[in-house]
Amino acid sequence: MFMQELDTDVLIVGAGPTGLMMANQLNKYGIRYRIIDQKNRRSLYSKALVVHARTIEMLEILGVEDKWINESFISKQLNFYYNDESLFTIDFSLLRKKTDFPFLSILPQSETEKLLENNLPAETVQWSTKLIDIQNHEDSARATVMKGGEEYDICARYVIGCDGAHSKTRKLAQMPFEGESENITVMLGDVEINEPSLNNKLSLISTQRGLLFFAPFQNNYTRVIAIDFDKQGSNFPEEVTLDEIQASVTKLYPESLQLENPFWLSSFTASHRQVPSYKDKRVFFAGDAAHIHNPLGGQGMNVGIQDAVNISWKLAYVLKYHLSPSLLDTYQEERKPVAQDVIKATDRLIQVMSIQNKYAIKARNKAMQVFLNNHTIQKKIASRLSQIEVDYTFTSFSKQMRKRTEAKKSTTGERIPNIGLHTLRNEKSDLYDLLRSGECLLLVYTDESGLPQVKEQVMKALQVFYQKVGDFLTPVFIIQNDVQGKNDNDEAIYFDIKGEVKDRLGLSNGDVMIIRPDAYSLVHTSSNQAGNLKEALVNYFG
Repeated sequence: MFMQELDTDVLIVGAGPTGLMMANQLNKYGIRYRIIDQKNRRSLYSKALVVHARTIEMLEILGVEDKWINESFISKQLNFYYNDESLFTIDFSLLRKKTDFPFLSILPQSETEKLLENNLPAETVQWSTKLIDIQNHEDSARATVMKGGEEYDICARYVIGCDGAHSKTRKLAQMPFEGESENITVMLGDVEINEPSLNNKLSLISTQRGLLFFAPFQNNYTRVIAIDFDKQGSNFPEEVTLDEIQASVTKLYPESLQLENPFWLSSFTASHRQVPSYKDKRVFFAGDAAHIHNPLGGQGMNVGIQDAVNISWKLAYVLKYHLSPSLLDTYQEERKPVAQDVIKATDRLIQVMSIQNKYAIKARNKAMQVFLNNHTIQKKIASRLSQIEVDYTFTSFSKQMRKRTEAKKSTTGERIPNIGLHTLRNEKSDLYDLLRSGECLLLVYTDESGLPQVKEQVMKALQVFYQKVGDFLTPVFIIQNDVQGKNDNDEAIYFDIKGEVKDRLGLSNGDVMIIRPDAYSLVHTSSNQAGNLKEALVNYFG
């Protein structure tokens, strides 16, 4: 029996962190969407734990970052050991000049999902709703789903597969999942431990017989990940129990350590895989449905959430402002190489940390102690892990704009950090607060004497742009002056009191920058090169 057809603009399949972030973004833009999941409720278990700085920046733009930080265990360091010998420590506090979040936020995936779902209107997620089939057409997609034993169709302009490593969306689209197993099976458990030194830091311990990872989180619980070289392949236990993990920890940890009161036990075989295309007509793939890799570095959930941010604002612009669907092609061009880099890095890391030859181990340990305790290298590693180093400067559009524009400190495709500003009434504000509207920002840096003329010219040009393209470009005029005595209520004017716009973004008098909704630079040029702005907008937005 078929129920009445339900129509929507976007159907999101999967209500994990990627799908829920997708829903939050579309909800912000007022786009019609539905989100379904075959589970009967959100996850009760911790699963992914680490939330990195760039992801928290996306949550800040969404306006919910305080909830994450308040609920999280905060770690500023990731410590690497060989047995009980310290190899090196990644110090995330070295990033304090690059981001407002120079740390690792440790929060169970169940809590991440709870916070994201609670930020949506009540009962938005359609639980116990299973995807059965997809008819993928050039202008729409029709999904057949089942709920309560009854089937019905949902006709959507787009379907986004956010349904994980075993994605039904991907399988129905007959999209290959290319890659291979890393032939390493992992045991993990969320337990209480009796070692105070492990309760306040993240630690990765390698030995000749395996690897251990400890990550403390809420309610005195610690995530224990064990890779026991003696329990691989046919020797891996049929069922992961506390006793099995305890036996491996006893063998691998250099001191006596007791695991107690398990909340969740699991296992998996590490693999790295990726779809060849992130899009098939009207179906897109994001998160684990598009790419998977081993868990070292805690990258997976973060990459998925940022996939969702990237495709969601572009979908919203195509649907809301009727832009060319070619904008959606930039999703794969930008995000696929990011996942490829993560796959390579995590595969390389697990190979290096899994060396068993004692001479190779000695050489590796010495090299790590010599080279990886350098602050410059530390900062580079921390930047990569926290994903604040991710940019889109490698895309064809970015390369084209660099050829057209004069050299600037911030170039097309680079991440834009949050910058403090002041209103005319000396009230604090910042760039990410302005990005909360979901619109692109048109930053114009000028002195006070030139403001009236510049503002008049920009507003006239914007009126033409709004009529011909869409009203998704918000002007922000920034002046480096003292704000005392200013009573003007013009909400488009801000002051760069601390010089952050000048120093961190590299804007000088007469410069113009367009910032995307996901806090990446679209173009940075001079106001006397208006043709570059027009070209950037036309070429990127079609």
